[in-house]
Amino acid sequence: MRDCPTVRSLPVVSIQIFLTNYERDFDDMNKAYIATMPNDVPFPVRTCVGVASLPKGTEIEMTIVSVGVRQAGHGADEQIAGKRHGGASL
Repeated sequence: MRDCPTVRSLPVVSIQIFLTNYERDFDDMNKAYIATMPNDVPFPVRTCVGVASLPKGTEIEMTIVSVGVRQAGHGADEQIAGKRHGGASL
């Protein structure tokens, strides 16, 4: 999560986390989650579930949804959704 540009640059509104070894990894994931989120805004909605397996043997997958203003040449707001960082290490 620390290396994800979405977490650093735009307000995150929702995170879905899938762990293949929930019992072993939840505490470390939770510590990384707390350390990564900005302190000056409320934490986003979070769902964390244990799953039997993930593609290509990864142990964690996250879907991060954020919304914000992006300079797109027209000054229009864009919604940035579904940034996937599968297999990222905590």
